Amino acid sequence: MVRATLRLWRPSLFAGFMGAAASAGWFTAFAIEPAAHVRTLGLVELLFAYVVSRRIFREKLTTLELSGIALLTAGLVVVTLGR
Repeated sequence: MVRATLRLWRPSLFAGFMGAAASAGWFTAFAIEPAAHVRTLGLVELLFAYVVSRRIFREKLTTLELSGIALLTAGLVVVTLGR
């Protein structure tokens, strides 16, 4: 198992770099904006995850999950435009 992991270090470089870049982005955002705005806007990730799950994995969400996404979207709009 460890040998297989060590053999695949090159393909994982991109994922590691993107994770580091994301962390730097979060750090920068928290430094220049209030934490509530950064965390709320970070929830946009959920919408991207939904699109990926529908397009790539062909998953279907329940009505409750879609209602949660709608509430999340409404909250994002209120926080973003309510300045």
